[in-house]
Amino acid sequence: SPEAASKQTAAPVSSVALSQTTAATVTSSSVGDQVITKAPAVDSGFTAALALSKTYTDGIFSDVASDAWYAAAVQFVYEYGIMNGTAPTLFSPDGNTSRAQIITILARLSGLDTDGGETWFSKAVAWAQQNGVSDGADPEGDVTREQFITMLWRFAGEPKIEADTGVSMNFTDVGAISEWALDAMKWAVSIGLLQGYSDGSIKPGDLATRAETAALIERYLKS
Repeated sequence: SPEAASKQTAAPVSSVALSQTTAATVTSSSVGDQVITKAPAVDSGFTAALALSKTYTDGIFSDVASDAWYAAAVQFVYEYGIMNGTAPTLFSPDGNTSRAQIITILARLSGLDTDGGETWFSKAVAWAQQNGVSDGADPEGDVTREQFITMLWRFAGEPKIEADTGVSMNFTDVGAISEWALDAMKWAVSIGLLQGYSDGSIKPGDLATRAETAALIERYLKS
């Protein structure tokens, strides 16, 4: 599978507050002080409603400095119940993210109740396979940046990038992007999800850290 990666035991992500609707159309994100709603293109009648459910204070995670580039994203995903810490006082921002964790986040954002499966991720994996978000292979394997972006792109309905949009892919390692991930990576750059590194690279094959996962989910939900 083009999404397969090395295996590592993963911990479940937290649940997300959800509300069912009768509409199945994609809506623009609405970012307010209390609730964020976004209907994904793979949605079949649900709109994810992320309500503030926790309070984040500086120092709640000893490994997240208040001036870290990802601090605001960690606060966002924690307060909206999208991601938990790996321990009561740790977020492990440099830790890797598994395919199952990404799939479970997306499944819950779509409105799926992921509880009650054989494993904590089995219902989410089945949802991802049914909706073409992922092939479901190697769920406990670490996910790369291009794999993560590809799943998010599929979740968003595989939006097309018009030729005249002027998306710049002048990254030093653009040639390292897998062919199957190229459209997804172009989309992510076009809407500001990916901005590249200071050395001019985009690192498609690097493993997605928990800090990057938090930042990408926040950017997508606010896009």
